[in-house]
Amino acid sequence: MMNSLAVLIQITAVFYPLNSLEKGARYEEEDGFKSLYLNGTAYATTPAVDFGKTSFTMASWVKLQSPDQHPATIYGYWDDPALFLFDAYAFTKLRFQMINSKRKPKPSINEGSPPIDEWFHAAAIWDQNENTAHLYLNGQEVGSQRVPSDTYLKESSQPRYDIGLKRDGSDTLKGYLRNLIIIGKALTYEELDNTTGITDPNNELLDGVWIGLNDVNTEGTFRWPDNTHVTYTKWASNQPDNQYDYQDCVEMTVDEGTWDDTSCGRQLPFVCEKKT
Repeated sequence: MMNSLAVLIQITAVFYPLNSLEKGARYEEEDGFKSLYLNGTAYATTPAVDFGKTSFTMASWVKLQSPDQHPATIYGYWDDPALFLFDAYAFTKLRFQMINSKRKPKPSINEGSPPIDEWFHAAAIWDQNENTAHLYLNGQEVGSQRVPSDTYLKESSQPRYDIGLKRDGSDTLKGYLRNLIIIGKALTYEELDNTTGITDPNNELLDGVWIGLNDVNTEGTFRWPDNTHVTYTKWASNQPDNQYDYQDCVEMTVDEGTWDDTSCGRQLPFVCEKKT
């Protein structure tokens, strides 16, 4: 089953679930959202992403729980050797830093003032073309740093990255995370908002992703983009229903991993088949 903290990765165009839940990490409902709860000793892992010499965006909704534990790692791998770190200190700062190809901690940004006991949205963006890192808190840029043009993330064979854990000191996050995304491009503010719902007053979760399946040409006959017929389905209960007679594209829901036909005009991320 997919879960609400599955990681959307458009570098390799696949949709990854969490690799593992460690030391009591679990899913809970918090303020009406299905979230990953980390109790101050727990953490989770995801398959590592090969960023290479590309731009990328990391973003997540976070709710730190008092009493605060910091640093509260959102996402990263920081051990020996360290790679990158995206974390938060309540009332003090967000932080993003990566170890570059020269083994130096640049870029390194420490800005903003994340709250405690309430949801906030954090995003770290690395623009390889502009050689600039940006840090966002609740949709507002709180810091940026430009570095030399030959800067890129250090290469690594590390197989997994961590959610909620800074390995070199065993520091862990205490609180909730939801809707973590890792995207292989430097998102603009508008793209970030469309993906995360920052400006939505209800902070709606990313509820689905396009899988490419559709019945645009013949109602009820679903085909993939290469025009092949569907041979495996995972429809949600009472789906597909073609509600209002215009639901011709298929999304996969984030919380359950089931399929639903919906309007093709919705702005959702996409997933594609990865050939091995």
